[in-house]
Amino acid sequence: MFSINPKKSLNNFVFSLLAIFLAFLHCSEVACFAEQGCAIDLNISTRGYDPNAISQEGIESSIELATNYTIVVGVVAQNAVDLNAYNVVIEFNEDELEYVKAYQDYEVIKNYLKKNNPIMTIWNPNLLSEGRLQLSNQIFRQDNQSEIVVSGSGLIGFVEFKKLTDAEDVKIELINVKFLKYIEGQISDENIDITKLSNAVINPSGCISGKSDFNQDGIVDNLDLDQFKSHWMLKENDNEWAPEINLDLTADTESGQQIINYLDLDYFGRDWQKTCQ
Repeated sequence: MFSINPKKSLNNFVFSLLAIFLAFLHCSEVACFAEQGCAIDLNISTRGYDPNAISQEGIESSIELATNYTIVVGVVAQNAVDLNAYNVVIEFNEDELEYVKAYQDYEVIKNYLKKNNPIMTIWNPNLLSEGRLQLSNQIFRQDNQSEIVVSGSGLIGFVEFKKLTDAEDVKIELINVKFLKYIEGQISDENIDITKLSNAVINPSGCISGKSDFNQDGIVDNLDLDQFKSHWMLKENDNEWAPEINLDLTADTESGQQIINYLDLDYFGRDWQKTCQ
């Protein structure tokens, strides 16, 4: 006759609950239940992205840029889960922006995909057609046997553009983003088409007082200049470092660090007396 051992059944039940709890705990750590996203950031010096959500924290989606000046924009993975490869297609108007170069890392900023120190990476930027750029990247260990992934939010690629005209509302848009996962050298079934996308615009036609309006009072004036002067010649490792005042992203040639110097002063001068009324 079939019988049930109550003690054994209770132990199995408790074990099952424990397994479910541990699985839930792991998913909470890597945000299994949250959506993943991708964004264009026009100011990569002010990072600090939300690691567990899709938000505008640390993202600057609009900026002013003078004609014939260049800008390095960042591609940000947001709330990624077990990511070790991706394909990103960026669209832009070639009459307004000239593609200069794509970077896997930029100066002192390391690609987020390298967070867990992979042995090898495959970086493959490709200009597909007029106004469309594809960025592809993959990380893996040399033996291809050990899975290595990253989760959270961070910069996964950098693109340098030159602004060609005085046009307003110059758009940089993400049109096709896939987060991939390679296991033992093969693409798994866990690939995700990312639909939560945040684009960017240079010289928006709406009211903007400039990147140098540090106190956000609608005008770049002496109050902003006082803040700038108080941070003069500071480097990024200094305690008083303020990334929002680091207007130019050219690293110091001696230390290799970001520095607030004459290049930032030049940028500040171009914003001087800009108003938003």
